[in-house]
Amino acid sequence: MKVVCTIRYMKVPARAVSKAAVIGLALMLAGCSSRPAVPPPLGSSPSGNLIPTPPVPPNPTIAPPTRPPAMAWVYQMVLPAGTFTNQPKVWTYLTRDKAGAKSSKLLRLNGLRAGVAKVNVWPNIRKLIDVPGASTKPEFCQINGVAAITILTHAAIRRELVVYHGADGTPHVRSYRGCDNVMLLAMHYQKSTGNTIVQLEPAVDSGAVHFVRPGGAVGIVGGVQPVRHVFSNLQISTPIPPGHFLVIAPVTPEKAPFSIGVQFLCETDKVPPKESVLVVVPVQ
Repeated sequence: MKVVCTIRYMKVPARAVSKAAVIGLALMLAGCSSRPAVPPPLGSSPSGNLIPTPPVPPNPTIAPPTRPPAMAWVYQMVLPAGTFTNQPKVWTYLTRDKAGAKSSKLLRLNGLRAGVAKVNVWPNIRKLIDVPGASTKPEFCQINGVAAITILTHAAIRRELVVYHGADGTPHVRSYRGCDNVMLLAMHYQKSTGNTIVQLEPAVDSGAVHFVRPGGAVGIVGGVQPVRHVFSNLQISTPIPPGHFLVIAPVTPEKAPFSIGVQFLCETDKVPPKESVLVVVPVQ
């Protein structure tokens, strides 16, 4: 069997994109869809722009899973810089030691914070972050328990420098060109406890690999795969009980300007600067 591979790096514009694109920050959710009669569990925003009610597409068709499928609302909120990161009162509602990372200290070194809270405390958090310029896009996802979906956080980055801390705390410098920053979301439902096991890990997609197999080959004969660099030891893995949600947020940019959390979830070079917060709300 002969496999011919060519590598094509994406030619992308500068990291600066239009304001509408920054606010939109589309979720690229392969394997995600929506279903009827599942309202967003975090409700609607008084200002109508932070937690809107999304449209309800048709019921999805899902292949038989090897694990019980998991369902969740994923909110990708875009806020003025400091709205969440500089609001210590927000974290009084979130339990950080249950975020399930290998080490909360390692997460902080890499510019990430994670926390879990009950859905009924969301109105208190919303009052603190529902400010002019805030927006979100909720998506309903149903995953078969095996495959992961891709959440796009930053697209079309011309060049990026990341200071990454390994499991032993040693810093490493990584440089990428023509890349996208993404979060990989995997989850499955645990029947014995009623919990949804949620896993999130950061990754960088730089360019793509085109592969072609000669005629007569069995199986897939060609396609395109991203060149993906996954920071697997920063995987956030936690059981989310019914009626709870998970929050992933960056640290204050001044503390770790080249960290993964800041590079993935902050737009410090924009005017005005923005920050993104991911909220995952399982639906049992």
